[in-house]
Amino acid sequence: MLLVATGCASPLASSSRAPAARRSPTRSSPYPSPIASPTVDSARATHTPRFHSIGAAVAFIKGRADVPVVLPAGMPRSIALSPKKAVYRLLAQVAPSRMLSLVFGKDKHLLIQYGSATFDGCGPGPDARNVHVAGVPAVIEGRRYGSSWWTQLIWPATLAHPLGRYGLSGSLPPGRMLRMAQSMQTSSPRQDGIPNC
Repeated sequence: MLLVATGCASPLASSSRAPAARRSPTRSSPYPSPIASPTVDSARATHTPRFHSIGAAVAFIKGRADVPVVLPAGMPRSIALSPKKAVYRLLAQVAPSRMLSLVFGKDKHLLIQYGSATFDGCGPGPDARNVHVAGVPAVIEGRRYGSSWWTQLIWPATLAHPLGRYGLSGSLPPGRMLRMAQSMQTSSPRQDGIPNC
């Protein structure tokens, strides 16, 4: 078990068990892990079933999140479920939340948060900026590590209040991640119940 301590207060629970599939020993980053937060519910981590397809994982999430659950267009062609664990229950004070963990290429990841989404670690960091996803306020942060990217996008959210209902994080450049988010926006996400937004 890996315990990630970030030293930052999070709107989510205070203990964390990071999914092994998203730890990358070759990635040089100021963050301790690509996902120090949101917090994965380790008490129930063993109760999530295994899935035979991305569609089956999405169907499972649809019954457990209070937002429309859709996959973004423009995902990498080699995208697949994480072999370690594909769906995580997130401990959130705002809404029932799940995270879909996908992999592609060599050690690349795409994480999709549904219900309650926040930046990992102590983010957003100094490179974060306000953007819009289909007219809804959002916050994006992209950092380059050599030839690779790590981008996080949360919406609806602002720099002052970076807690949203959807999140995309992963090994893709900011422009592509923003286009993917736009494709998910079938209707305005519910904003009530989100503290400080």
